[in-house]
Amino acid sequence: MKYGYIMYGNMTQEMIKLTSEQRNKKMEEYRAEAEKKGWHMVMWGHPFGVSENILVVYETPKQLSAMFEDHLPNVMDNARTDIVALPEKKDGYNAR
Repeated sequence: MKYGYIMYGNMTQEMIKLTSEQRNKKMEEYRAEAEKKGWHMVMWGHPFGVSENILVVYETPKQLSAMFEDHLPNVMDNARTDIVALPEKKDGYNAR
């Protein structure tokens, strides 16, 4: 069973200072680190229409508590908004 996690937040000062090319490279490093812990980074980007300036989407068979226990790479500081999509019986996700 897989879960989808959408994390919105504000970039760390380190991330803000990077050029877009440097930021892409840093996110690839974060992707590799998260994969080692069982978290597949589906995508990341900069959302529009919200106060946060970065989002990361993960897929994993792990439940919500593992997000904190696994110490995922931290690309965000300040408050974060996490949305968890619970799986349906067969395929796809059913956000609740």
